[in-house]
Order: sequence, then C-alpha cells, then structure tokens
Amino acid sequence: MCVHLTLTQAFENNLNNYYHHVEKKVENDKTSKKSFFSSFFKSEKKREGEIKGKDMEEEEEVEESEEELGKLKNDDNFFIFDDKIKIKKEENKLRYECINNENSYNNNINSCINIEKENGIKYVRGIYVYGSVGRGKTYFLNLVFDRIKIGKLKIHYHNFMQKIHKDFHEEKLNNSEQPIKNISIKMSKKYKLIFIDEFQIVHISDAMLIKSLFKHLFYQGTILICSSNRNPLHLYHNGLNRERFIPFIKLLFKFNYIYEINNYHDFRLRNSNPDNNIYNVPSKKFEEIKKLCVNIYMDTYKKNIDYVKNVEKINHQILVSNYKKYIIPYNINNYAIFSFKDLCCQNSSIDEYNAISKENNTIFIYDIEKMNEEVNGNEMRRFILLIDILYEKNTRVFFFSNIPIFQIFQTNSIISDFQNLIEKMKNKFDKFNHFKNHFDKQLKSGTFNRLIFSNIVHSFGISQEICNKLFDAINYNINKEYIPIEYLRNILCFHIINYENNIKESLNYFEDSNVELKPIPYLLFDENDIDTSQENAFASMRTLSRIKHMCTIEYLEKHKKLYENEI
Repeated sequence: MCVHLTLTQAFENNLNNYYHHVEKKVENDKTSKKSFFSSFFKSEKKREGEIKGKDMEEEEEVEESEEELGKLKNDDNFFIFDDKIKIKKEENKLRYECINNENSYNNNINSCINIEKENGIKYVRGIYVYGSVGRGKTYFLNLVFDRIKIGKLKIHYHNFMQKIHKDFHEEKLNNSEQPIKNISIKMSKKYKLIFIDEFQIVHISDAMLIKSLFKHLFYQGTILICSSNRNPLHLYHNGLNRERFIPFIKLLFKFNYIYEINNYHDFRLRNSNPDNNIYNVPSKKFEEIKKLCVNIYMDTYKKNIDYVKNVEKINHQILVSNYKKYIIPYNINNYAIFSFKDLCCQNSSIDEYNAISKENNTIFIYDIEKMNEEVNGNEMRRFILLIDILYEKNTRVFFFSNIPIFQIFQTNSIISDFQNLIEKMKNKFDKFNHFKNHFDKQLKSGTFNRLIFSNIVHSFGISQEICNKLFDAINYNINKEYIPIEYLRNILCFHIINYENNIKESLNYFEDSNVELKPIPYLLFDENDIDTSQENAFASMRTLSRIKHMCTIEYLEKHKKLYENEI
C-alpha cells in the first residue's frame, strides 16, 4: 500500500508543480496566451503524419497487427521530454521505478529537476492503473484526484461514453464536419485532467470513438488517469475489427505509466461486517416490502404514517431527458421500490438508471431472477449496469430474491465451480476432516499437486477442465508444486464467507478444534483469458463483489453520512 500511495503522490506533485510553473512562466514572459500544453506536440504531430487543416476523422483508418502490441514497453518516466533533451535512463531518476519510499522520491525530484529553468518537459505522463476486482484501484486514484489543483473531471466509464455519444449526436445535428475534434477541443479547454473509473471497451462503436477522441485529447495536452480491470494490452480483446483499435493502445503506452495493483485481496470482501437485513432470501411480495420501506423511512427521518401517506406516490414519473420519462412503481420522497422486471426486463438504459439514482438514495429491488448470457443476457447486462451506477452513488439497496447471491449469475465462473465443489464435498462427507482423512493416502505428506488434486476432485464427477481451473485459482497466490491440504480448507472458507448466506452454519463444516480458520482468497478470474465476448462473465463477478460490499456496515455508514439529512 505504501508503494501505491507514494506513486500517486509523485504524480500529484509532478502535475501540480509543473502546471503552476508553466502558467507562471507564460504570465511572466507575457508571450503566448495559449492554454497549458496547447502547443506541446507540433513536431510530434508532423512525425505522426497529421496533415494541417485535415481532421483525423477524415484520415485513412490505420490498422495494426497484434504483433505490434508485443513490441510495446512500459515507459516509467514521470514526463515526456523534448527530443532535443537526451537523458540516459541510468542517470534519470525521474521515474516511477526509482520510487522506493517518500524520501527517495523527494530527494530525486529535488536533485534532478529545476522547474525555474528550461528542462525540456513537454507532458506529465498520466497513470493507467489496472488489477482484479476490489484491489483498491479507485481508492488510490481518488486520493490523488482530490488533491490535484487544475481543471479536472472524474467520471465513470459508462457515464463518460454516454456523454461522448450525446455530444457526438449534437455535433452531427449541427452539421459539424469534425464532431470528435470539436468535442475534444471543448473538453481540453475545460479539463486538463480526466479520471475515468472502470475503463473498459466492449462495443465497436465505443472503441472507435475512444480511439479518435483520445488521439485528439492527448495531443491537445489533456492528461488521463484511469482505473481498469484490464491490462491495456487486452482492452477490446478479440473485439470486432480490433486491428483498428490497436493504435489507441499504443497511445496509452506513450502517454501513460501502466501500473498493476496485484495484491490478491478483494478489499471489499476483507474484514467485512455484514448487515444481514440487506440481501434477503427468500423474496417478499410487494405489500410486505412496501411495509418495510415505510417503516425504515419513518425510523430514518422520524416521520409518522400520516406524513408518509401524504407524500407517497404510486407510478411516480421522473424526468429522464427532455424527451423521456420513467415510472417509479412506488416512491416516498427519496425511497423507491422496484421489481427486477421493472428495472431490467424493459428497454432501460444508463439514462434511466442515472435518473433513478439521482432521485433516490434508498432502493428496494424484489424478485431478482437468475441470469445468464444465453437465456437473458440483456437483463443480465442491465442489472450489472444498474449495480455499477448505484454503487458509484453509494445508494443503499435492499435486495430480495429466492436465490443466494452467488447463484444470481449462472455463468461459467470460478465462483460457481467452487460452489459446486463444496456442495459435492458435503454430499459425500459430513465434515471437511472426513474428506481430508478419506484421501490421506493419496496426499503426499498432507499436500497435493495438480495430478493428486485432479484425481480427488474428478472422483466427485467434476470434469478435468474444471479441475485444472480450480487448481490454478487455488495456486495463484503461492505458486507451488505441492499445496498443503489445510490451504484448501482456508480457500474454501474464503468462498463460504464471501458467497454464502448462512455463513456461520456453513463454516461449521470446516471447523477443527486444532486448526484456526484463516480465509485465503482464490483467483476470481484471469483477465488474460477473457475476451470481449466473455466480458459479462467477468462483470458478473465484479457485481457480486459490489453487492457483497453493499451489504456491509462500512458501506451503509458511508451512505448514512452522505444522505442522512435528505428528505
């Protein structure tokens, strides 16, 4: 964590210090009145083959092969320097890899750069942070974003793309010949730093817009920081016409330091203190949920039933846009009740979900169904999008379903595989210790390797392919040939704690008076193996992690601080 903090502090200091130095220099010299970074890349543009007066949207599409990605190297320099300034890498300590602690950063920055002199710095390189679910990416980037003192924008990827598509449509209505360029000019004048959270590319329309937009923004001096679950090399992996998107990946490597947070722990699931009233099994009828909603509202805001009857609304209409309205089935000021079908089985989009989250801070969703890509893929995508938006706003959500959390998404995920393993283990053995003793002769001094594990698990009727997936997920954190059987006990306890409803009862199966249970996380997914067509399989795991966090006291306390004074 210390390294992450020092890295973000370095970026913050570089950007704040250099920005104000440039502004001061322009003011003192009384020379160009161009905005910060506005003309940094004239020579670069020529080398990139750009033609003056010709918009990039009119240029011939550049296609590059996957082999080009293999040549990309992560540049850890804080800055992009003028080509005339030659700095040997071994002498240049203005690099992220030189940061060991706060003192080493401060010493290097003070000795290696004099911002009062011409130093050849043309651009402060942004940061692209990626890693698995719940690793703290957004947390760390929020720390730096909040302290930056220039024009800035923080926005979730879904909302960012919604804005760009909307602006693009308006430019077209105005018969703009260069819509993307016009959008980028307006953005770069307003924002010198853009923070995009949950950066991802799924649709070809988004891929082409992002590529064109950031080609302009980067060369106009806008700096990008973003969090993503994807290594940039795997963005839009196996997507349609991906060869047209590869130039954007190359730009990411040029203008950003690529940093992986790989601490193997989902912080949303660690040391969580759950509120068992948030996710409810089985589901309830509307009238029961309405009664619960009214009671919680009256208790929260110290109102009586007469007040509620006066303000409650049935089929309440809210404004989504100038041309669109949305109906909330039941509403008490900022509380709302929906069925799963109301929210996810209609043609709802990000516009509706943003409007709902803006109008309501507490939402009740009942009759949540099982979802999978084949049968109800659209409903699944809408539910994932809905949770993303509600989670971003720290909305309190009461869930009601006949299905435990881990069974909502019927995807071929590792979570389902572990759940299946536990169920089959329980069907054969009364206790984990009985399972352990039964296979003791197959173990090697209380340990197992891939072959031993496969033989044991295959005897439960689990396929060889799934056996290998399970072993890889278990072994990811320790990477050993032989794994202690007690390690497996703790891996399965992690699953129980995070994906079962009746945790206490389920943990009894693994208890041993001579062993202390220490839940150890397994690899939820290998993002290198997930292509664009499987994006929902990964997104479903992220959603499960978020729902679990939405059920914690920590999340609810934050919600209370944000909304407790609202009426």
